[in-house]
Amino acid sequence: MMLNMEFEEFRRHNLRWFDPWFFKDELEILDLEPNSAKAVKVAKDLDLLGYRFGLNHKIVERIRSRLLNIYQYERRVPRVLDLCGGYGGFARYLMWWSKQAAIPLNLTVLDISSSIIEAALQASEQDNIQWQVGDATALDYEDREFDLALNIQSLHHFDPDSSVKLLREANRVATSLFVFDVRRTPFGFIFVQLLRPFFCRELIHDGQISYRRAYTKKEIIFLIEKAGINATVKHFLPIGLSIESGI
Repeated sequence: MMLNMEFEEFRRHNLRWFDPWFFKDELEILDLEPNSAKAVKVAKDLDLLGYRFGLNHKIVERIRSRLLNIYQYERRVPRVLDLCGGYGGFARYLMWWSKQAAIPLNLTVLDISSSIIEAALQASEQDNIQWQVGDATALDYEDREFDLALNIQSLHHFDPDSSVKLLREANRVATSLFVFDVRRTPFGFIFVQLLRPFFCRELIHDGQISYRRAYTKKEIIFLIEKAGINATVKHFLPIGLSIESGI
């Protein structure tokens, strides 16, 4: 809790001109009802969004060299952990890519919602993915058990203290780390409005909140410094950012 208070002080001193009216710390359906049918709908549409707008492809382009090096030069199957993997759209895309590239993967997907994991498992029976229900801030894995830990579009769901715990745990269990999340910007909020005709209203509801509560680049740098991680933070796509370590 002390970290949350310290972060709030940091945030107050680094507000941008639009933040006083734009920022809003509100919980989403995925936070309030993680095992509900509504949450499953949001998770499914998030996967569809990532596929239609090329996000999955862009992320694989960033991590592919790490996976190639492990397989071709270290001569072993890369071990990948997808934290807060939701309905598994990115995981399935990554497995598809691995087959096209002829690089086998040992892929584990973890999410806090048993309902979303159950739905993902039903949609992925032939994908050879290990699905687990668990808390990303307290992982039951050995140190360096994985070569790469991923966290896609979920860091904004965690308060500062929990975000630091997640980043520390991901850094502990894997030798490399890649995190993608939205960043707080009115452009993202406007983008969500344009999606109304194409996605479920639950996704639009959560998406609007996401862009208002998301972290800025400065705030993410604050968090990784508190986590004690040697990582770089970059703008990734027009309305997102990435945290990369060992990539």
